[in-house]
Amino acid sequence: MKCIITLVLFMGGTLFATSLQAQFWKKVEKIFSDIDKEIGKQERPSQRRTIVQKSVTFEDYSLGFQSESPNNFLRDISLPSFRELPRVGEQDRSGRDAASWSRLRQSISKNHQQFRYLLAFNYLEDILVHLDTVELISSRTPGARSLQREALIAQELILQMAIHCCDSKSAKKYFCSPGENCQISRKRYLGWGGTAGLKNEFDRTLSYQAFIKDNYQGLLRWSRELENEAYLVMPSKLETYDFQKGAFPIHISPGRSPENGGYYLPKNDFEKQLMGEMETSGSFATLIKYLQMDLEEGKALRERVNLLYFVYRIKYYDVFKKDKLVRGGHSPKNFLLSYCLESPIVEIYEDNSLTKKLAEFSIE
Repeated sequence: MKCIITLVLFMGGTLFATSLQAQFWKKVEKIFSDIDKEIGKQERPSQRRTIVQKSVTFEDYSLGFQSESPNNFLRDISLPSFRELPRVGEQDRSGRDAASWSRLRQSISKNHQQFRYLLAFNYLEDILVHLDTVELISSRTPGARSLQREALIAQELILQMAIHCCDSKSAKKYFCSPGENCQISRKRYLGWGGTAGLKNEFDRTLSYQAFIKDNYQGLLRWSRELENEAYLVMPSKLETYDFQKGAFPIHISPGRSPENGGYYLPKNDFEKQLMGEMETSGSFATLIKYLQMDLEEGKALRERVNLLYFVYRIKYYDVFKKDKLVRGGHSPKNFLLSYCLESPIVEIYEDNSLTKKLAEFSIE
């Protein structure tokens, strides 16, 4: 009788445990199903967004746009932000001496270069499809003349990506010979395999293959997830007050971008109409608006500032003159991203910290 009771209890406990396991695995399947759906959403470029994490600081300077790398070989991206998007163009240097600003600017520039190369991956798929992930191609490769130039450019892009995205520890793995005490900086990269790689093809190729194995697929995923919008900030002098109009002329020129902003190439209908209304000033097209202000207000503004700061919300959407990369007119080191205006609203601030808004105009 005791055995029968024990057996019943055992079978009942087993059935109960099996029921719990079934419920558990159903929950697990649902979790993974939800994750797959979310990943599917992230893979679509139209829904691409980078989560803005807690801001980090560089000597008390907020770098509010954070994008986490997919592995431990690559650096996270940290950029100044405005309204949770990357801030490009003119940066806030208020309250900083020359030495402090120089260090900060180098850090921002390094992170922006990495941001630029990652975004470019989205627009260079027709070149990267020719990438040989096994053998390095050079002018001395047998049959190199018959290879498409895209194959050479693709590997050069990978090299530049490695230079700009690797942290110092992993850079030594790919760009230093074993046991070599080499100092890594952008000006001192010798290429795949370090000094040994300069001498023989085995070190070069093995280093290249290691980078591809460790990082290539992760870089592709990261580039698709990266935010492709930003705020472009550009300074402009406060023009001479027009006494007849009772206003300051405001010269709106979204194409007058600093080098890290990219190349302005209108895409939206409101921009194409805008280009027809613009006046040519030097090599830049400028739309003139008027900031109405009475004499007392105008005089007070003149005494407060000499520069105004224009803020444009922009969207990167291609590599400028991509065909020249293939023809050899542009180096993969120096390409620009094409951008258009994401919004027709142009905001104007008195300070480059963007805390004192003066006005805004619509260019529609």
